[in-house]
Amino acid sequence: MTAIPNGLDPAENTGTDAARNKFETALFTAVDRPAFDPSKIRGPSIPLPYQNVQAPVGNTITYTPLGSDKPVTLKQIDNPRLFEQLVNQYNAQKSDDALAKNLADSKSAGYQEADASTVAPGLANYKAIGSTTELGPGLIRYETTSGDKVVVSQKETPALFAQVSGDSAKLFAINASQAEGYRLAGPDEPFDPAAAIGAPEEVGPGLIRYTAASGDKVIVSQDETPALYDQVVKLQAGASGLQVYTQDWRTERKITSDLRKLEQEYVVEVSGEIIKHGLERLNRGFEWKGQELPAVKASWQNETRLRMVLKNPAPGLIELLCRSVGLQVVGMRRIRLGGVAMGKLPAGQWRYLETKEKF
Repeated sequence: MTAIPNGLDPAENTGTDAARNKFETALFTAVDRPAFDPSKIRGPSIPLPYQNVQAPVGNTITYTPLGSDKPVTLKQIDNPRLFEQLVNQYNAQKSDDALAKNLADSKSAGYQEADASTVAPGLANYKAIGSTTELGPGLIRYETTSGDKVVVSQKETPALFAQVSGDSAKLFAINASQAEGYRLAGPDEPFDPAAAIGAPEEVGPGLIRYTAASGDKVIVSQDETPALYDQVVKLQAGASGLQVYTQDWRTERKITSDLRKLEQEYVVEVSGEIIKHGLERLNRGFEWKGQELPAVKASWQNETRLRMVLKNPAPGLIELLCRSVGLQVVGMRRIRLGGVAMGKLPAGQWRYLETKEKF
């Protein structure tokens, strides 16, 4: 067992003051176990073993041992391990001091410190969120549309800190998208038939963008509108074309339970020049860059349009298949799901399913 710095069993060290005895007991019982963390101890603070640690100067550092009033200067070469410990203690204390100052400054500016009962507002309810570096590590501030001003400490409320930090990244992506002409989808907003859909999380975590056939540009948040987010994500990224809406539970069950079995047909607009025997490779399936790509029914519709038939394509699969044979996807359109074809239905229009049509 590793020895205590003074070489005595704490139980025998009856001449020390109570605080020192508590500290050494904590050290002693922590030997050969996970590192002792004084912040986990409830009640009066346990003094650190080294007090008044000064900023390192070159390869030396000055400190005052516990129970002494005489400063000691240590050279790194004499005890590298202790030197590193003292430097870490100095940096931690400096960080804590900066954190306390920034927290006090935030309160003076009208911010309320978050506690265990504080709940993060929804993305639509933020007026502004500061960055995680604005106040230094461990603090983040936000304001709500209702006028609340809150400062969050990672040490005191770690879960809330993580939530608000994540919201900060999402809000930045939403604001950037709005600058490009997108609007954030509102609660209970229905899906507008899409002309183009971006890849999930292309602009940020839990976010997806699409452009409707009407030209409306929408960004959807998984946190704010989960049902709409799931609906958009399930569509093939970058695709337009056939979509199915139903209130018939039998049709819904058929589509959802048999989706993996149903063929989907796409017309893919491409650019570039296909590699030699590329079409044959698509039809038989192959390995590309260590990834197994499934066989599809592929044929040319004209010089720039490729017809693909496959089952339940994952987001990005069609783009990956095209890239693997030297082609770049310009656009894609789903024209058939199972036994139901879109036919000549214009973009943004709809029709009823005929009784003779079966998925």
